[in-house]
Amino acid sequence: MDQSGPNSSITGQAAAAAPRRLPSGLPLPSGEAEFAFGLAAIGFFAALALLWLLILSGISHPRTQFDQDLFHLRAITEFAAQWPSVSVRDYPSATTPGYHLLLAGLYNLGLSSTLGLRLFSATFAAAIFAIILGWCAARRGPIEGLVLACPVLLCPYVLQSGLYLLPDNAAWMLVALILGAALGTTQTPRRWLALSALLVVLVGVRQLHIWSAAAIWAGAFASAQWPARSMRNTHLAGGGLLADFGGGIRRGLIAGAMTLPAFALLGWFVLLWGGLTPPSFRFAESAMPGDVQATNVGGISPATPAFMLSLLAIYGGLLLPLMWKALRPELRERGSQVTLIIAAAVGALLAVVPPTTYAMRPRIGGLWNVVRAAEVKGLVIAGHTSPVIVLLAALGAAVVVLLLLCGRPRVRLVLGISLLAFMAAGTAQALSWQRYFEPMLLMWVALAVAYRAEADSERRWPPLVAAASLALLMLATSVMAFAGGQ
Repeated sequence: MDQSGPNSSITGQAAAAAPRRLPSGLPLPSGEAEFAFGLAAIGFFAALALLWLLILSGISHPRTQFDQDLFHLRAITEFAAQWPSVSVRDYPSATTPGYHLLLAGLYNLGLSSTLGLRLFSATFAAAIFAIILGWCAARRGPIEGLVLACPVLLCPYVLQSGLYLLPDNAAWMLVALILGAALGTTQTPRRWLALSALLVVLVGVRQLHIWSAAAIWAGAFASAQWPARSMRNTHLAGGGLLADFGGGIRRGLIAGAMTLPAFALLGWFVLLWGGLTPPSFRFAESAMPGDVQATNVGGISPATPAFMLSLLAIYGGLLLPLMWKALRPELRERGSQVTLIIAAAVGALLAVVPPTTYAMRPRIGGLWNVVRAAEVKGLVIAGHTSPVIVLLAALGAAVVVLLLLCGRPRVRLVLGISLLAFMAAGTAQALSWQRYFEPMLLMWVALAVAYRAEADSERRWPPLVAAASLALLMLATSVMAFAGGQ
């Protein structure tokens, strides 16, 4: 029997008319997409103005300028001189040539000064900030969006690359687009095709990021709307990861087929170069012009997963205050507690099996400097293992689980697969340098926090203030990096 009274329609109309509110407590503008796009646009121009101001002020960073002048600027000018018959068989960069070809084209169009090219290249750093701000603000409102996006912009490696001619930020911009779009609830063949086109461009800029294909596959597989919130109820009918396994496999295969051109492009470069990098960066006897030794990036780095987890312990740990309300019910569950213990054990094991002590050539910067300082004081186990990395890797694995616990199964799958794929790609090259990993890990934790399932409508200033400590940490490390030139 229909028991709705005469006031039920009025109540429903009032509820429909009431503005939906963001988790920050602020009213949501009528168009979510327009709101996020507008905020991202403001963020882009604000970040670009900051970067241009820093460039024009003459601030310098010797290590990044060294990379610019001896490698990337040389590649740009060589391509510009060869234009339009450019040879990409060997050139002074370990990356695929997309970034250098773009700037070489601009060079030949009249933007031939190094300053002009640097001002243009700064747009990639501003775009990274705008993209992460847009994704996060659309989910959590402008205040929390800024708290989550600012650490990415203030990251020393994003800033350094943003002030000089390096291809890093162009690649991270494309990674941010692909990862955020893969997390979206609307997954269609048209979206997978667009993301696959972005993947081709990304591989053309930096071949290492072929791992991003995994985010597209996971997003396609998980495109069904899974409403289950926590690990303990993912088995419910219609809400579990296996509810539409067959359909997910079919979607994943379709998306996988669409990403084949990116793998074909990578394969073409491998055949052209005889390896994963241009020849100058594969053989120790190959020196760049001016007797500058090219960095040999061949080999593997088995300590990289533990190092990434160590960084995630810091970045994710500082953002956990924003997750506390969502985490409390999860932490009461025995299954979640056991999962955390297992994750910590796996993280520690990843730090114990391979050598995790400091090594000058393949391990440079940031946390590795802390490891080196600890070793000077005798904090090393059997001349093989750093207790700093063991402790942080164990904590980092637990932090990753905590962040994923708060997301819906679809979000867990996309973020989890993406992180594993990124770790695998980072392990498959010899250099475990923090600058290769930090921007991605900061974007990852920002999206993990923004896409949590919690949907409270109260403004919670203490957690926001606590989480802002990550932005302050990035600002402090950037100031120290520019002051020290490292």
